Amino acid sequence: MQAYDMIPCSFLVAKAKELHKRFPIISGRYDQFTGYGLEEFIRNNNLTQIRMEAEGEGINMQMYQLVKSFYSNQLLELFDHPVLIPELKTLEEKKKGRKMRVEAPNRIGMHDDLADAYVRAIWECYNYHKKRGGSNSILSTNGQSKVCITSKPVNAFKRTRENQMGTHSTRQSMGNRMLNLNNQRRDR
Repeated sequence: MQAYDMIPCSFLVAKAKELHKRFPIISGRYDQFTGYGLEEFIRNNNLTQIRMEAEGEGINMQMYQLVKSFYSNQLLELFDHPVLIPELKTLEEKKKGRKMRVEAPNRIGMHDDLADAYVRAIWECYNYHKKRGGSNSILSTNGQSKVCITSKPVNAFKRTRENQMGTHSTRQSMGNRMLNLNNQRRDR
């Protein structure tokens, strides 16, 4: 297993406080599994909007399903990041008993830390939007998590993209063209 230098909790909290000055942190979460050492630093530095959460298989799967749904509906755009993109590409859904979990493959050098942080950030933004009267919701049906996105935010996003990129097929990405082709086939 590859060894990593330990990042001191004080360094993480100092960086969070520095970022908070430029970009106010409204909400944040970190995993209870390894978070007890960080908890004291967060409380002592008045970053109480960042909280420790137990990340079980159910919530893990809901978070990843949300991101997957947003990405497939072109509500998220990923930029080329040298660590995040390879982590996302190597993630696997693993069944543990009756529950599913998304995690890195159990091989040397494989990690999911940045992917988990990315997914948690999107989850926090989504829930913040919901609390402020947004129309998106997560439904649970027969024990399986399903993300339902109302057409209003999706259509508003598509209108914004069309205004920026135009609607002509040569200005659309390959993903848009494939999505449009699939929609046309389904409508027949």
